[in-house]
Amino acid sequence: MLVAALGIHTLFEGIAIGLVQTVDMLATLCMAVIIHEVCCSVALGVNISQQNLSVRASSAICFVFSLMMPVGIVIGIGLGEVQGTTGMMLAATMQGLATGTFIYVLFIEILPSSMDAKNSLLQMVFVFLGALSMTLIIIFTHKHEHSISTNSNGTSLAATLHATTSTP
Repeated sequence: MLVAALGIHTLFEGIAIGLVQTVDMLATLCMAVIIHEVCCSVALGVNISQQNLSVRASSAICFVFSLMMPVGIVIGIGLGEVQGTTGMMLAATMQGLATGTFIYVLFIEILPSSMDAKNSLLQMVFVFLGALSMTLIIIFTHKHEHSISTNSNGTSLAATLHATTSTP
């Protein structure tokens, strides 16, 4: 179950990377994803080692897992070619799915199985410090750009949605 959840999560992370519009956001997202994927890979490796799988099965799992990010990036780049309101809504949906799978994997798969009853307070402090450090990376590396908030005509998404949904 963990392998499937991490694989799907990694695929959606790749899609989110492929959908990024600016170099600054790409650098920020890649930095966060690299840090995060190291943790996911270690969790996956520990889980695989505890399962007593054969070398062939373990290698196959690792190979498939390692392909998920590049496949997701290619899908994201393809989806990023969709223009206008549809493209922006598609990008927002895919980024939302990436976030949702991250939250699911973290709180349902990884944290419960890795928590130790006698060290749970210390472990929660480190979870909080990890979340805080990722937040600080985003705050200090993100430039306030609004390129994704307008469509190809220069009008805002809200104005475009209002114009397409209002009746004459």
